[in-house]
Formats: sequence, C-alpha cells, structure tokens
Amino acid sequence: MLRIENLTKKYGQAGVNRVSFSAEEGTVTGIVGPNGVGKTTLLQCIAGILEPDEGQVSWNGQPVVYPAGEIFGYMPEFPAVPRFLTPRQTILYMLRMKNLPAGNEKVEALLETFQLSGFADKKNKALSQGMLKRVTMCLAFLGDPPVLLLDEPTNGLDTAGLLMLKDRIREAQSRGAIVLVSSHVLDFLSSINTQTMFLKGTECRTIDRGSGISLEEKYRVYFGL
Repeated sequence: MLRIENLTKKYGQAGVNRVSFSAEEGTVTGIVGPNGVGKTTLLQCIAGILEPDEGQVSWNGQPVVYPAGEIFGYMPEFPAVPRFLTPRQTILYMLRMKNLPAGNEKVEALLETFQLSGFADKKNKALSQGMLKRVTMCLAFLGDPPVLLLDEPTNGLDTAGLLMLKDRIREAQSRGAIVLVSSHVLDFLSSINTQTMFLKGTECRTIDRGSGISLEEKYRVYFGL
C-alpha cells in the first residue's frame, strides 16, 4: 500500500496543503483538478523530486527513504532527456543506472514495445514531442516498478501512443502495481482508472468508480461548474 499523510508543499498560494490518501496494489488512481491546484507538485513530492514542507510518504507501512527509484517510476508532463543522446543510449543508460539487465536483446525489446525502433538512433533533440513522450514513458516503466507516477501522460501522444499507454497501464495494474495518473482528459481517466481523487484547495476527495454517475458530472458538481 502507498500512503500519503498530510503532505504539504507551498509556493505562496500554490502547491498542496495537507493532502492525505492511500492506494492499494492493483489500483489506478486518477488525480483531477484545475490548473495550479498542485497535481504535479503532489506527484513530484511522492517521487522524491521535491521535498515536502510537511507530511510523509509510506510504502507497505514504512516511510519511504529517498532516492527510491526501486519503488517509483515517474513520467513527467514535459519530457526531460539528454538532448545529445539517442533513445537507445538513453534507455541503456537508465537500465545501467537501475542495475537492470542491459543487453542488446533487452534494449531492442523495449524499443519495440514502446514503438521507438524507427527513431532509436536519432538524437533526442531531433525528436517530436510525441516521440519524446514515448521515451519518457519507457523510462518510467523500466524494471516494472511497484508504483507508477504519470503526470499528464497523454499530452503530445498520437492515437497509437495513447493506446500503447493504456496497454502499459493495464499491464502494470494486472501485475499489482499502483498507478497514479494526473490528467485533464476525463474520458481517458474513465477508461483506465479504478478511483478518482479530486484536489481543490485544502480538500482531497477520493471517489470510487462504478457509482453510476459520469466522471464529467462528478467534476461539474465538485468544482461548481
């Protein structure tokens, strides 16, 4: 189980304030809220990219000790990969950083799985936004981490990339991973998530799927639209 308790990170009026929730193995949680409500900040605090002002992240009953790359796979909204490396080199580098098998067969399999084979030896700086998103998707899923943190993962993806993302999320869920996905695309979340967490100010409300009310209607009611 992943448990977040009273997590707080403030930037003036922005950030997150005393957010608490938990997620069980094999669940996908959609994190929803207006721009500036703190979705990215929340995921970055959980991943250890940002240090919270207060609060605690626990994994299986124990506080997470950072860095915790063995627990978390993180996909940022805006791809950040070495500009002068290729996707092949980037994947190989990250496999070695994580002490994972890094043979040619493994790298080729990953390139094929994430539909990068045709671009494997181009410099990252020459890739489109969609191709860079596929690279960062691959990096997030390396080693089958037990917790996946995906920040606006659909941005920049074409239809093939979106379907691939759904497949990877469902595969992760089937092996018992916890997946947290922030997104403004409610239709996408409705197709993959098992619960939705609405963020609004100091409030954090988790709603299970299957209540018979559409996620769009829940959003309208909760955020007063």
